[in-house]
Amino acid sequence: MKKINWVITQKQIAECDIDNAILRVDPEQIPDAEIPGLHGVVRLRVEGATGPADIFGKAEARRFFRALHVRWPYPGFFLRLKPITNGSSKDQMIDLSMFMSLALCHVSEFPAAKQRKGLVFVTT
Repeated sequence: MKKINWVITQKQIAECDIDNAILRVDPEQIPDAEIPGLHGVVRLRVEGATGPADIFGKAEARRFFRALHVRWPYPGFFLRLKPITNGSSKDQMIDLSMFMSLALCHVSEFPAAKQRKGLVFVTT
């Protein structure tokens, strides 16, 4: 099974250039016969990102990923995700954090309410 590394550049994020960002993984550009072979083999990386906060922590990136979702709502099919265990590799953790970052980009703010046993996060 071939593995694809999909890198989104900071320039694509800054310019909200969805067309060039998704070119390699866009089902409209990929022949139908190739799509099933791409299930679970795409590793998504964002240039310069060292953690999830580099993605969902920046308004510019959240706008980009929300626009990306409108055009490319298929990450669950394409992205390489494996169950996380105590023995999971660093790459598996990065893959999962990237997927979670995509979900968190749909949240505009994180208000917190203090309770007796910690914080409860409520999304709006």
